[in-house]
Amino acid sequence: MSNEMAVSAFILALKSFDKYKSLVDFTIVCEGREYRVHRVVLALNSPVLSRAVSGDFEEARSGRLDLSADGEPYVRALLDYCYLLQYPFSPVQMLSLTDSMRAECNVQMCILADKYDIQPLKRMAIEAFKHVLQWPHVDDLELARAAKVAYGAVTSVCNAMLEILLAGAVARV
Repeated sequence: MSNEMAVSAFILALKSFDKYKSLVDFTIVCEGREYRVHRVVLALNSPVLSRAVSGDFEEARSGRLDLSADGEPYVRALLDYCYLLQYPFSPVQMLSLTDSMRAECNVQMCILADKYDIQPLKRMAIEAFKHVLQWPHVDDLELARAAKVAYGAVTSVCNAMLEILLAGAVARV
């Protein structure tokens, strides 16, 4: 079996994990919603989440972690990534968002990926962000909102995103 086939088979198995309710052993809480998940899936994707679900923290003992501060659409997208290993906001999904949300959602995903140290997701968010900035209908208000979110980040993501935004703004002039 080739490496690509093995990866595809593994991803397919992850997608069907929801069939195995008896294996669910953790709950992510976000803005009133509960997501029943598997510690191993979280741990395999994120060293930060790995410590939260398996360490000597209250969350590990209680089997619950509240991520409400991260925002429900982004937590749902993060969990989608953990199980599907695909960027949660495809170009088609981007089209369903309002113009003012397209750039901002990629910045938010990048910040979340950085916060939980999920480097592949972070790279995907940056690439999707660059792609959105190339769309002809991205307006200045959308760029300003994305810049505000990036600037408010307390991580290195802020600088990376702001550099991309600056390059995009310069290209528009």
